[in-house]
Amino acid sequence: MLICFLGLEITAGLQGEITKRTTNAPRALFIAPILAGLVIALFAGITSGIFHTGSSAALGLPLAELADLAAGKWGRVGILFLSIAAIPLALNRIITLLTHQGYAMTNDGFWPESLKRTNKRANTPVLLVAVFTILIALTLFFPLDYLARLGGLLYLIVLMSVNFTLARREQITAAPFHLPIHPWIPALVLVFDSLFILTWVEYLPAAGLLLLIGFAIFVGYGRHHSITAKEGITIFKTHLEEVKTKQSVRVLVPIANPDTAETLLRLAGTLVRQQGGKVIALRVITVPGQVPLSEGSSQAETDHALLDRAVDQATKEEFRVQTMTRVSRSVSEGILDTAREEQVDQILLGWLGDTRSISNSLGPVIDPVIKNAPCDVLIVRGDHTQEIKSILVPTAGGPNAPIGARLAATLSQVYEAAVTGLYVQVGRATPRRMEENRLTIKETLEGLTFSQPPEKKVIMANNVLDGILKEAEAHDLVIVGATEQGSFDQFAFGSIPLRIAAQAPNTSIMVKGYSGAREFLSRRVLTAIFNLFPTLTTEEQLGVREELIEDAQPGSDYFVLIILSSIIATLGLLLNSPAVVIGAMLVAPLMSPILGFSLGIILGEGRLVRTSLESVFKGVMASIIVAIIIGLLSPLKEMTPEILSRTQPTLLDSLWLPVWPALMR
Repeated sequence: MLICFLGLEITAGLQGEITKRTTNAPRALFIAPILAGLVIALFAGITSGIFHTGSSAALGLPLAELADLAAGKWGRVGILFLSIAAIPLALNRIITLLTHQGYAMTNDGFWPESLKRTNKRANTPVLLVAVFTILIALTLFFPLDYLARLGGLLYLIVLMSVNFTLARREQITAAPFHLPIHPWIPALVLVFDSLFILTWVEYLPAAGLLLLIGFAIFVGYGRHHSITAKEGITIFKTHLEEVKTKQSVRVLVPIANPDTAETLLRLAGTLVRQQGGKVIALRVITVPGQVPLSEGSSQAETDHALLDRAVDQATKEEFRVQTMTRVSRSVSEGILDTAREEQVDQILLGWLGDTRSISNSLGPVIDPVIKNAPCDVLIVRGDHTQEIKSILVPTAGGPNAPIGARLAATLSQVYEAAVTGLYVQVGRATPRRMEENRLTIKETLEGLTFSQPPEKKVIMANNVLDGILKEAEAHDLVIVGATEQGSFDQFAFGSIPLRIAAQAPNTSIMVKGYSGAREFLSRRVLTAIFNLFPTLTTEEQLGVREELIEDAQPGSDYFVLIILSSIIATLGLLLNSPAVVIGAMLVAPLMSPILGFSLGIILGEGRLVRTSLESVFKGVMASIIVAIIIGLLSPLKEMTPEILSRTQPTLLDSLWLPVWPALMR
């Protein structure tokens, strides 16, 4: 199996070197398993030819015994010479494959660039060949059995990683092949691999040491250098001389949509014009993971229409712009790689304002950027930024409010716009509380220079969202910052800022500040922990929601199951049978309306809450009536231990009883 897998892996990895790939690649994939079987047969013959007669019986291989009988004296000698000749050929092929993989990893930035220097005469990366030759020579100092088992263990760990990724990853809808009963197959393989690895526990320390060395090399060298070499190849970048000032800023503007590019560049130019900074207009070319990044070079070098328009707009509006094209696996990765390399101060992104998702999602591009950006992020919705006369800055004293206030001050000076600091008081408040609200506005706007003194306004409303949206009707621009929420929601915009920006009548800007390396790392750790658990896509969440709403309805199936479970439970109590009582728990459908009730509480849907409570009440009443009828008709009138044990419930019973049916479902 190992030889077969290696053959398939080599064939897939060398597709770029196969001529007529459409016909020859399938043939190679088909021939690989056949050749693996032949190699096993030849190996049995070689072992029987090298060793004396009878050694095949000790090996316990049927093929070895067959070869031992058929080889004879001269057959063994011939096989011995064949094996001696095969050793250098196999060694040459191993070094070639290792050099090929090492060269690819060097191109990706994981190893030093000097390793891929080629000898002009032999056209061979001699340093890579020398490194792998030395590593292979070092293996001669270790026992062969130990190396074989250690290599098998490392290979098994790789398979476990692959199956773990497959179990967590959703299958692509448009893929021609779908794995059946996904993700159970990779999950079961992962379980068997975990059990099998327990037989090689004594080799785990050595394998862990090798993995630790590789991880240290990746963290210390490979991760940083792979940003520029692998996931972010810059194909086109104009030269722009740096103008160093005390307040020089760099604003990154990814441009892809011609309808929003002009608005984003105009706003970015406004931010950098007074501070001597520059705008980096970025265009990202995406390449699928199965295709080398170099395949995007031709597309990146041909289409420069948006970048040319950016240069023309910068010349007209008198701000400095540097255009750049990057090839990456995804748009978000290209943006983040550029932000790190260019050390930008702000990222300016456009947003259409679509909030049909039930989650606080801004889209597959914006979400990763706001989670992992090493700088401030500004999300712009709307295109009316030419004539801004009034700016609204809602604040509650959060960490991102000062960033929004500074942005409002800059725009106020450029457009001579009036700025209003707003605090929404929910419900009635004492005079002291109202004074504290005004003080919050004052602290947010303090120390900033505006074209005219800002207005500090405190209003009362039933909820924050309605109050801000009503006040926004009288302003041209709303600048709202991300809310300070718990650790589970800190890395995304809160629902209130998201809804404000989406529903504001005019242009809106959401601001997410960079909170520093410490919080950035903690957010990455939390994200990594959350990614270990299965997550649902938006479509799957909607499907679960519809299913729970449907199951919460008290239909005919619901009452049939209630009656059956009540009969089973009552008979189990009368017959003193715990197994029968547990069987009734499996049949009872009460968990469906209970889950619907929980969903209604979370989503704030009063109708679903009422329907779920109605279903639970009707189910409980039906169970009681059925139990009374069976108790009256049953000839068993004694109090069994199962009945008596439920007359004195404990705290553990109250905790366990709701959990058990949920686990069974």
